[in-house]
Amino acid sequence: MQKTLEFRRPTDSEGTEASASSGQDQKTQLRLMARDVLGDVENLFAQHITLTKLEVQKSMQSVKVSVALLGLSSLLGVIGLVSVLRSLAMAMSAAFEWSPATAELVNGLLIFLVAGIAAYVGIKAAKKLSRLPEKILNQWKEEWQWLRKNL
Repeated sequence: MQKTLEFRRPTDSEGTEASASSGQDQKTQLRLMARDVLGDVENLFAQHITLTKLEVQKSMQSVKVSVALLGLSSLLGVIGLVSVLRSLAMAMSAAFEWSPATAELVNGLLIFLVAGIAAYVGIKAAKKLSRLPEKILNQWKEEWQWLRKNL
């Protein structure tokens, strides 16, 4: 939708009153046109923010699928790791002549240590990924507020 604005010069017969009112009309028309442009820019940014939200949601859905696959494969990895650590604890029990209860305690401590480290790394990565879309949207909001204030 394109609006045209026509400016006309007053004729001599209209005199100075027409000239003054014409100047006011021009200022009024310019203000209205500026308001319309600002409204159009506002709609454009609103649509852009909506599109950004949709893109973030779509990318988050693909991230959810990836995380689910990673969780499934990591479960299999943890089962394998538990088996390896249990074998290590049994080998240490035989080498150092520990009782089976001590070997189970060592096995539990090894599993707890590895699981704790993995959980810490996973929580840090999840926090970092979850803040990313929020940070992008906040940046867009700040830019939009700056534009509204300065235009």
